[in-house]
Amino acid sequence: MGIFTRKQEVNSELRNLIKKIEKWKNISLEDVKDSDNVFKITLREKKPYPKRKYPRLFVLSGSHKKANYSITSFEIQNSRHTPEFSQIYKSKVEGNEDMKTILTELKEIIHGKDLFKVNPNFPF
Repeated sequence: MGIFTRKQEVNSELRNLIKKIEKWKNISLEDVKDSDNVFKITLREKKPYPKRKYPRLFVLSGSHKKANYSITSFEIQNSRHTPEFSQIYKSKVEGNEDMKTILTELKEIIHGKDLFKVNPNFPF
């Protein structure tokens, strides 16, 4: 059922979210971490979105106790020795950890929502 770095049981809502993500064709599940307080899921594009030169990395993280989550997207640029990650977009939602809402937001970002938002540090 995916890649787990902790041997703890993943809660059922998070497990269902992971099962849905694993069915997506252009996204690979890189890493899943879950504890009593927080969860973190790392995803990678297999090939770049049509309007981008480089593939993206997505990090979905959240808190079980505070009921909030964030989704961050990074562009993966290959340098000679190691990949470089450049943040493109970050979405943070507080007071809501509904898995359906998280899945919808994640799909929108993967389908290019991060292309139309400007990084708050742009152009620096």
